[in-house]
Amino acid sequence: MSAIIVLRVKDGLYQVGVFKGGISKNILKIEDEVKETDRESLRVHLLQDLRRVGKEFNIKRAILLIPFRHISTEFLELPTRKRPDIARAIPFELEKRLPLPVDDYLHTFDILRYHKNSTRIISISIIKQEIDFYQSIFKEVGIHLEGVRINFIETVNELLESSKFPEGDFVFIQEENGYHNLAAFKNYQPFIFRHFRNKDLLLKEIERLTEQEGLRIYYAGKDSTLSGQLEAESISMTEEHILLRSLSKGRLDIVFIPVGTERTEQAFYTHIIVVLALLSVLLYISSLMIPYYLDYFKLRKLDSEIKAIETSASDVITANKRLKDLRARLSDIQSIESRRVLPIHALRELSLRLPENSWVTKFNYGDTKIEISGFSERATGIVEPLESSELFKDVRFTSPIVSKKGKEIFKLKMVLEQ
Repeated sequence: MSAIIVLRVKDGLYQVGVFKGGISKNILKIEDEVKETDRESLRVHLLQDLRRVGKEFNIKRAILLIPFRHISTEFLELPTRKRPDIARAIPFELEKRLPLPVDDYLHTFDILRYHKNSTRIISISIIKQEIDFYQSIFKEVGIHLEGVRINFIETVNELLESSKFPEGDFVFIQEENGYHNLAAFKNYQPFIFRHFRNKDLLLKEIERLTEQEGLRIYYAGKDSTLSGQLEAESISMTEEHILLRSLSKGRLDIVFIPVGTERTEQAFYTHIIVVLALLSVLLYISSLMIPYYLDYFKLRKLDSEIKAIETSASDVITANKRLKDLRARLSDIQSIESRRVLPIHALRELSLRLPENSWVTKFNYGDTKIEISGFSERATGIVEPLESSELFKDVRFTSPIVSKKGKEIFKLKMVLEQ
């Protein structure tokens, strides 16, 4: 079995692992970490290392591990159980949740649970340019990039497989280059995957999860102060375990550029060749039998002409029906598009009208009604600017203002003018 490279990128650092073997995946070589902050310099060093290691071990395949901060994560409930239908539905579901146009991302998913009439999934998206950068490097050195996986998710997979979490309800926090990644599970089912740049926001989220969900906390990192604040159990693993985990399917099977595409295509073409060969044999046998049916030639020809006319008529009817269906679908799409514009105008108006010392943390829109919640230095000063807008009316608080840590937490309700 040929060797395979695992390239692990960690925000300015990278590791190259070379593995060979069967189930054990024996380690042949682990490269030292190399710090590179400039993309062009990183490209130069990677090309140099990959050429050297690839030549030494005759490597043609690779797996890429990227930082969790590069991805967007969503948990979705979709009214279908078929994977092709789920794959087609994801871009439509994520269109209003991603900061950039949905076509700028690559998407993948894993099914968490089937319900009676729906499926719960975890959807992962990454900007195409991020993968294209590394894919171009592998292509230049003649190594095929088989899959792209996520550092943090593979870490969670390794801990789950090694039974590091004895209870199914837990929170796991991992430090990664000064930032923090968080995963929350109930009954071994994930319901939160988030990346935190701000430690205070992380602590607030942990406080909320422990109070509302009663989850046990585990921490992997070098910040002993944070570990003490969280009252968390420390947990650790070797770099080799994470690299090895990326070579096999884990509890959460999240991978971009699926492995086996080429082999699937080869099998498909092999089947086509076999079918064509069988058809050739049948045609040869048919040619031997033609003399016995010369008396019926004219009759068959006439019958063929009649069938051709029937087929043409059927094609016209089918085309008309398809045209009618397409017009109906176009009308539905135009209707959906017109309804989607209103919330966008409302968000833009909110950003212009809200005072600078106010922030919105939640926005809900439905049936021309808008509900927002957030915090402000002076919540009572929010209503007047919103009422002065031509887009909003009937602006009112839906619950009492609560003061917490120098900020006033508010909830507002209003009606959107159409």
